[in-house]
Amino acid sequence: MSTAPDGDAAAQLLELEDPDPVICAVRMPVLDGPGPLRRLRARGDRRPLVFYTDYANTPDARLL
Repeated sequence: MSTAPDGDAAAQLLELEDPDPVICAVRMPVLDGPGPLRRLRARGDRRPLVFYTDYANTPDARLL
């Protein structure tokens, strides 16, 4: 299991490793949670991502 301190580091880690599934916070520093998802999809990578948030009553809920 690997972890990343922010969204950009997570996206970079996903280029080096192939975890399945990926569990990702919606709100992260540097690059928000959907950022790594966008990068994966742009590369054609369709692995599942599971998002979590403590802010379910905000627009973040659309990802859930």
